[in-house]
Amino acid sequence: MLKAATIDIGSNSVKYLYIEYDANGIYAKGERVEVTRLSEGLSQNGVLSSTAMQRTQRRVMQMVRELKSKHVRRIFIVGTMALRTAKNASEFLTRMRDARLPEVTILDGDEEARLGQVAVIGALHRQLGNHRYCIFDTGGGSTEFIVGEQQDVNERKSLDLGVVDCTEKYLGRELPNRSSIMACEREIEQTLDGIPVQNVDVLVGVGGTVTTLAATHLGIEPYDPGKIHGTTLTRADIQNLREQFLSLPLEARKNIPGLHPQRADVIIAGVLIVQSIMKKLRCKELVVSDAGLRLGVMIDRLGLTGRTFQYIGE
Repeated sequence: MLKAATIDIGSNSVKYLYIEYDANGIYAKGERVEVTRLSEGLSQNGVLSSTAMQRTQRRVMQMVRELKSKHVRRIFIVGTMALRTAKNASEFLTRMRDARLPEVTILDGDEEARLGQVAVIGALHRQLGNHRYCIFDTGGGSTEFIVGEQQDVNERKSLDLGVVDCTEKYLGRELPNRSSIMACEREIEQTLDGIPVQNVDVLVGVGGTVTTLAATHLGIEPYDPGKIHGTTLTRADIQNLREQFLSLPLEARKNIPGLHPQRADVIIAGVLIVQSIMKKLRCKELVVSDAGLRLGVMIDRLGLTGRTFQYIGE
C-alpha cells in the first residue's frame, strides 16, 4: 500500500485527509480539522493578520509532523480563498518556506471547483449515475459550484460567499437580530444571482459547512466521516437546524452534539447559505459528501481516476 495526504489551508480551517491506495482502490485512513481563521479580518482590510498566519502555520507544522509519523511521504498542501485574495499572501508563503514545509499551491476558484468535482465523481458515482448534478462547496471565504453530467462540466463558478465573511459583516458571534439575518440573506441571494438557475437532478454539498450540518442533524459525536458521507438532508432538515441555531446563544450552541465548538459562531451563516442555495436551485434535498478538495487533489496528482473509494479508518 502507498500513502499520501492533502493539507487544505482554507479561510476558516486547516484540514488534512490521509489515504492509502493500490491498483484497485483508495482507502481513507484518517482526517483532521483545526479551525484557525486565517481570513479573520481579511474582509475589512484585505490582509492576513500576523496572528492568524502564525496560528495557521503552527497547525500545518503539527499536521506535517503527524503525517510523517504515519510514514506518509507524499504530502500535498493547497491554499484557497484567503490566500488567493490577501494582499500579503506572499508573506505567508515565505513563512512556510522558511519553516521547510512542503510547497503550498494556491488554487484559483475554477481549479478548486474542478478538483472538488473530481473527488465527488470518484466517491459518489453511484448516486450521481447519469443524472445532471450540481456540486457546491461553501468555505470560510467563498463558495464553488459545478453543474455537470458524469465527467462533463456545463457550468463552473466561484463566488465570494463564505461563512466567515457573512458572520463578520452581518451576524456577529452571538445571536443576530432579525434585521441582520435579513440583510445577510439579501446579500447571499444577490451573490447567488451569479449562477444561472439550472435544472439539476442531484445537489451535492461538500466541505466543512455541509458536513457539520449533517453531523449536527444526526447528532454524531465524535465526527465519523463514514457515517456522514452519502447522508441526505432535506429542506425541512435545514430549516430545523436553522431554528435550533437561532434559538441558542453562542455558548449553548457550542454544546450541540455534532457541532464543533469552533464552528458554533459561523454555523448560522452556513445554514443561511445552504438554505438559499437549495431555494435558488429548486432542490428539495442535498447529498452530503465528506470527499472533497483534499481527495480531488490526490486523485488528480497521483493519477487515481477510476479507482473505488471507501472509508476504512486506522
